[in-house]
Amino acid sequence: MSLCVESMKLLSERGSTRATRYATANKIVTIGDRTHVAWLDTISQTMTATFDHRSGAWSAPVKVGDGADNHGGPALTCDSGQHLHIIFGPHNGPFQHCRSAKPNDASQWVRMPGFAKHATYPSAVFDKSDTLHLIFRGGEGVKKLLYRKLPRDGEWSQAIVLARAPIESGYTHYHAALTITSEGALHVSYDIYYNGAAKCAGHMMSRDGGGSWTLADGSALKLPVRPDADVFFKRAERLCTGGIVCDSKGRPWVSMNAPEFWHHDGRKWTCIRPGERVAPPVDAAGLAGLVPPSIDPDDRLYYPATLKGDVVLLYSDDMGETFRMLKVLAKDEHLPHTGMNMERPTGHHRVRVPWLLFSTGEKGPDCFGKGIYHKVHAVRFVAGKPAP
Repeated sequence: MSLCVESMKLLSERGSTRATRYATANKIVTIGDRTHVAWLDTISQTMTATFDHRSGAWSAPVKVGDGADNHGGPALTCDSGQHLHIIFGPHNGPFQHCRSAKPNDASQWVRMPGFAKHATYPSAVFDKSDTLHLIFRGGEGVKKLLYRKLPRDGEWSQAIVLARAPIESGYTHYHAALTITSEGALHVSYDIYYNGAAKCAGHMMSRDGGGSWTLADGSALKLPVRPDADVFFKRAERLCTGGIVCDSKGRPWVSMNAPEFWHHDGRKWTCIRPGERVAPPVDAAGLAGLVPPSIDPDDRLYYPATLKGDVVLLYSDDMGETFRMLKVLAKDEHLPHTGMNMERPTGHHRVRVPWLLFSTGEKGPDCFGKGIYHKVHAVRFVAGKPAP
């Protein structure tokens, strides 16, 4: 199948300096004939808008709430009743959680109880029983990679520490993403970043709703994972994971900033570099982006990136053996395109042809970026004529 750009919508000209980041949090949900998109307007206003596939029209943007700074980007998902859920707001504080007042409708939101302390960077999914699962950076002192869950009509569980850096003070980050298979297995991709560099990247999974965690081959995993453990599929300096999806067999695909995929086939991890599998091959030096992958029910893989400043989409119909490349938007001569975020499954919505969200603007000098505005774009793709 070949793809083309059906439409590109300018959602906002007042986007935050991290309007569509962070890649590990899904920000697009399609339910039936509506697609809902979330982003940050300056400095930390969580916004949503909805595209109606029947009319071809966009709703006006709706403000959900205010966060602390440009690190407060939203994670968007939905439950089995088609109510949207959005978690957003803090940079080392409590999360805000809102649910849409009506099913498949982002025009009004109901505030749910806030939760967690010292929290940032949520990634969320729902399982079949409508338990909301969440990973994030948080905790007292040196920040850790934490997991919590919220059963339907229940309360948030206590946090489980999944990974932690080996330092007693200083900065830590985990670039952690959560996905769920159709059978309900939770999969996490993460790196352990501290003191200026990510030292290792790995994966863990749970087949019992977060009760226990293993490696991809089923081997037991001792928590919390630390950088000296022999459980990682890659070690390197300046290493980051962008996201994770699972194919129809429940096997994980993890995107890395090289850019590359790491795929587990049931026996071992294999590295796939999409740029090398495009005809003609793409110079890896010009292909960049800490990006989330996506996958559709036919196991078609999607990998958005920038190539020498152009926004491009690499996609594969044959499980990564070969890739095609679609140019989405040309390089801006003055401002970079950034914050690639591609729609992917989060439990109760399945992706047919994923949408892409990104922004254009200056990076900004700090966590606020006062007076700096990003343009926020939403891109819809459609299947074109089969390639010759």
